[in-house]
Amino acid sequence: MADMQSNLVRDGKGGQIKFPIFISQADMDLIEKEFVVKDGDVFVVTYPRSGTTWTEQMVHLLVNKGEQGEQRLTDAVPWLETLPHRPNGMIEFLKAMPPRRLFTSHLPYPLMPPLNDTTAKIVYVARNPKDVATSTYFHNQSKLGYEGTWEEHFQLFLNSDVGFGPYFEHVLPWWQTSQKDERILFLKYEDMKHDHAGNVAKLASFLDLQPDSQLINTVVDLSSSNP
Repeated sequence: MADMQSNLVRDGKGGQIKFPIFISQADMDLIEKEFVVKDGDVFVVTYPRSGTTWTEQMVHLLVNKGEQGEQRLTDAVPWLETLPHRPNGMIEFLKAMPPRRLFTSHLPYPLMPPLNDTTAKIVYVARNPKDVATSTYFHNQSKLGYEGTWEEHFQLFLNSDVGFGPYFEHVLPWWQTSQKDERILFLKYEDMKHDHAGNVAKLASFLDLQPDSQLINTVVDLSSSNP
């Protein structure tokens, strides 16, 4: 059974964890050195395959009053870990972003850029690990060319050889921190599926927005095609 291709990255606690092959320690060093969180920033953080794009879409629509805009979602809500790969570099890309910057990330809590005393906010979404493991398997088959069996892949998942380190060690620190830092909203994927509109309203309140029912309905309609 072959491991998925990966890079070892310092975990912020004196050890190392495996990251996807396209994210290196040099990328993380640059983010740590050059990326500064600003007032108003919003981060959507998840363990991979936990409703990331779906949540990005909701946040993007809320902040932009229901307008999708002409930008691709990957540019409107860029992936923090891949900012060093932007064509003109991370710094130039950040300069061109709007005042209220939106980002997505899969980083474990110890590797996240510190919020310090800013008004930045983080939306963390957790999903049932059984569904995460299954979704990761199909994703790695279709996107990364994984050819092993489900049983082999599940063992990789249990051994933290896929994703961004161990699943439970990713989710737990984010939940613990959300209990004492009001700038972190911890949501569950299953709750969002059960009550889409209610959780859109919760997101809006967390982001200090005051949407009317029409905007809530618009956001629900424009984010309902996501799984």
